[in-house]
Amino acid sequence: MQSDDPILIISKRPVAEGNEISREQWLSYLAASPVLQAIAPAEHQGMNPFTKEPMVFRSPPGAAYFQGPRGRCEIEYHAGSLVIRGAAGHAEAIVDEIAQSLGAEVERFDPSDDSAADR
Repeated sequence: MQSDDPILIISKRPVAEGNEISREQWLSYLAASPVLQAIAPAEHQGMNPFTKEPMVFRSPPGAAYFQGPRGRCEIEYHAGSLVIRGAAGHAEAIVDEIAQSLGAEVERFDPSDDSAADR
């Protein structure tokens, strides 16, 4: 994944408690999708970048990926929304299908856009 690839967020609008993609809704969609692949929960040892102490990193529940035209795109379920990283900006059809199926919308964050930090 390149750092200049956009980050896409799929969420319901307006963002409010109770108006979110439920974990059950996401996992059901993920299980039925012929395009998405679930990432099995895994753990690996690493170093805490702040304390320099050893720690265990865990993949988040509900993580998935798909192959876009420019490579692998990873999806993470977080607090009622889906965060998509990778070359997803070149896989609009897949991302739009996910959002539409979940009754949600896509928001794009471009890391190369300096004005994004002002939002």
